[in-house]
Amino acid sequence: MALTNFPSLRRRHLLTALVGLVAAASGCRDGISPPFEPGTYTVWGDDIMIGFVIGEEEVSAYACDGRPEGVALSEWFHGPDNGGHANLVGSEGSELTISTSEDSPPYVRLTVNGVEHEFEATYETDPKLGIYWGETDGWLGGWVFATPDSQRGAVIKRNTGDPSFVALQDTNATEVVLPDSTTMTIQRLAAPRDLRP
Repeated sequence: MALTNFPSLRRRHLLTALVGLVAAASGCRDGISPPFEPGTYTVWGDDIMIGFVIGEEEVSAYACDGRPEGVALSEWFHGPDNGGHANLVGSEGSELTISTSEDSPPYVRLTVNGVEHEFEATYETDPKLGIYWGETDGWLGGWVFATPDSQRGAVIKRNTGDPSFVALQDTNATEVVLPDSTTMTIQRLAAPRDLRP
């Protein structure tokens, strides 16, 4: 599945500049954004789901477009929260930027193979939404639920790096059977963790 270019970014760049001016005028010193609110966030757009978890000083994220039709993107990100701004490089070289400003949701930019995708994130109060993950016998799995009935996910065989689509039954799933019949235990990502293939 080919990733498509997100529509014109001019309005987004203008909006980002305006948000920065408003934040500066409202008391953000030297244009520094306020820290992220710790917790779980999701993004859904352009057939991609991104989940990220913010701790006190770290951010972990997973971006995926895995569906029964195939997987073109399955990538993990991990790094520091620099006071409300995170620039993360993924396990496959993609770039994920997450930033926030006063009184607005985090703004997310994902760059894959030179193509930019831009979104606003949703803070998840539902403890079942967000990133699910598992690892066993050379496999790493990741899934993002942005709604209880919608997911993007894949499992990666560590020795080849090849992703395969495998669906979780739902957000209550505690295990999944992999392509080689291995059973993987699943859990929700509750705190930042480096999960690179």
